[in-house]
Amino acid sequence: MSKKTAKNPLRSLSITPPKTRKKKKKNPIKITDIRYLDLHAEEELAKKRPEKEAKKANNKKNNDMREALIEFIFRMNDSHDFLEKDNSGRWKHWFKQSLKIKKLLQDMYKKETGETEDGKFHIRQRGGSTYSYDFSVRISNNNNTKRTFIPLEYKHQGSLGKLPQFYQVGNVAKPFFSYPYHEYYFDKGLPEVNKVIGVDIKLDESHKKTYSKAIGKSVWSGKDWDKIKSEMGYTNSSPVNRQLKTLREHYETSPHGKSQTYKQRQKVVTKTICDYLKLMRESNFINLNLINQVQDILLQKQKPPDHNGKPKDKIYMLCEYKNDTLSWKTDTYDKDDYDLIKDPTKVIVDPENLLFPTKSGKYLSIRLRWQNVSGMCNPSWQFNIKLPKKPKKTKKKKSSSNNNTRKTRSGPTVKKLKTIAKENGITGISKLKKSELMKRLTNNNIKFT
Repeated sequence: MSKKTAKNPLRSLSITPPKTRKKKKKNPIKITDIRYLDLHAEEELAKKRPEKEAKKANNKKNNDMREALIEFIFRMNDSHDFLEKDNSGRWKHWFKQSLKIKKLLQDMYKKETGETEDGKFHIRQRGGSTYSYDFSVRISNNNNTKRTFIPLEYKHQGSLGKLPQFYQVGNVAKPFFSYPYHEYYFDKGLPEVNKVIGVDIKLDESHKKTYSKAIGKSVWSGKDWDKIKSEMGYTNSSPVNRQLKTLREHYETSPHGKSQTYKQRQKVVTKTICDYLKLMRESNFINLNLINQVQDILLQKQKPPDHNGKPKDKIYMLCEYKNDTLSWKTDTYDKDDYDLIKDPTKVIVDPENLLFPTKSGKYLSIRLRWQNVSGMCNPSWQFNIKLPKKPKKTKKKKSSSNNNTRKTRSGPTVKKLKTIAKENGITGISKLKKSELMKRLTNNNIKFT
């Protein structure tokens, strides 16, 4: 981590970057914006609303608005105009939730510093590519001789177990292996995908660098898609432009992202991921060097340093939907979840994931997947903590002696009993159960065993 990053958590709130100040001045928080905190995927699903509404709740625009609202609410006091003018009660609800979280953070400050009184509370929105947490919380005593830094990460889910990932990095930016996946896909995957789509695009080694740079972008907008589909193209290479345009237009074929050929393309892409990770295992690239690389990332991203250079565990603020109510709470990962076991033979390829055993008994899962359209843009590594898989229960095979006993006990079938009854002139048996048929035959002194 750079010196700049290490110092930034406790820099004065007055030196907010000009871009951020300009953005907030241009788009100030409005009283109606509180609705963004009330958009929650778990609530949408619980109320059986369309799945697209649940996905929409966590899109980038809504996430950005929520983070801006959190900083705003945490800086409010109880005399703010929004609290008085709010007829919905939602500003009051979330303000009370912020007070609850502040108390928890103040308790951390007092435990760390030995102070008995609450300190001065400051919060500043972070995020972006520079920081691995969403908010920098600084709490200090009146004369600033004692202070604490808390890296706060916000997730709009109810528990850590529901998070798709706690960290993500692009494969182009961080390939991990000397033969990166995006180059493997260029060599092995793209030709197969083009066969599925039915196009003949000739790409060679001279195009690989341009292609890799183009697909490595982490955030894609509507303007990017329009440029890819335009005659001008996205890069200065015509073959690469044609390739990207073809992949995008194929994805947009109706029904959007659900055509049969797109599903076949997804299967090809998934196979390249599985084959690639298997190749890395067979080539002995899943080794101690890889484990050390991953361990360094965990320390940098999950334990950012404070003003003294001391690593601090990130605190997660979560949004839980329970009993028809949304509320905030805090949680942390076990410190041993980040401590990898330094034994390459225990790393599991499963099959789109690398599972690294940790000292907590759980696994650090690193999943390789495409973020923006399968096989097109931003192949990435997703980091998450997983519990070990429970062994599948195997059904005991029943011995032949037991089977024979059951057959003997069960006796003749209903069909056989009805045949015997008809042969002996007994009528009115079409709707009788097995036990009833046996009783009728017994009453008529007819043997059936």
